[in-house]
Amino acid sequence: MNVKVKSNYFITLAEAKKHLRVDVSFTDEDSFITQLIEAATGFAENYIEKDIASTVNTKTILEFSGDEILIQEGNYKSVTSVTGSISGALTFGDNAVKYDDSTFTITLDNEITTEETLTVVFETGYTLSTYPKQIRQAILIKIHDLYDPERGSFNIGVLKTNDIFESLLNFYVKMRFV
Repeated sequence: MNVKVKSNYFITLAEAKKHLRVDVSFTDEDSFITQLIEAATGFAENYIEKDIASTVNTKTILEFSGDEILIQEGNYKSVTSVTGSISGALTFGDNAVKYDDSTFTITLDNEITTEETLTVVFETGYTLSTYPKQIRQAILIKIHDLYDPERGSFNIGVLKTNDIFESLLNFYVKMRFV
């Protein structure tokens, strides 16, 4: 089980309003536009299968055994804690986390076995310095599509969507090999 708490969306209300051509002084729709920022970011996160906004994750693992914890999450930032009802402390060194594009592994100092729960708290998402411009633009396009679907990225007179959103995000999609 994984619980996610989002804390930082990189598109600001002012930036979204500018993109939508809504005057900054017009505040009647601020709450709605803020919801669109969150929804559009969610669309992008679902598409690339990684967190974009800063996210605190709490992952609960049942009946764990071993010295390596594999977490299948992209855009890893840091591990906050590893706790459980086990005799002895759960410790891991500074270089104990190995990360690739869509997973990371925490190597514990000792092998453990528990029939109880193990809880891992970690952070994912981009930082302001690593946030790609293509993702920013895709989210702005999706905000516009949600705000004004009649003039969004749909081809006029056709029910087929223009694939700009997907094209901007395709580079960041998780690679899966079967």
